Amino acid sequence: MELQQIMLELFQNSISKCSLEEKETVIAIMLDAEQRSITVKDSCGGFEDDALEFATAPYFTTEFASRGKGLGLFRARMLHEEGFRGRFLLYNDEGRAVVALEYPAA
Repeated sequence: MELQQIMLELFQNSISKCSLEEKETVIAIMLDAEQRSITVKDSCGGFEDDALEFATAPYFTTEFASRGKGLGLFRARMLHEEGFRGRFLLYNDEGRAVVALEYPAA
């Protein structure tokens, strides 16, 4: 259930950033002996440089107050870190926003 909620938060955040005509979201899953990861990358221009370090802080939003509460990435990070004991990474890659969820192998 937690993974579903995390993915929903990531998709909702991505959808709010650009129109469906511009939208492309790529999900990659990697499994190896030491680590598992899920990477979500969208085509909506990436994170703004000055917002990247605060993007998972509670109530931080780049949206108008009527459109966003600033809790989506915060909730996703907390669910991931507390529920799965994993790393939650945000970065830009060639104009795309990337969220990487890393899990230790069981």
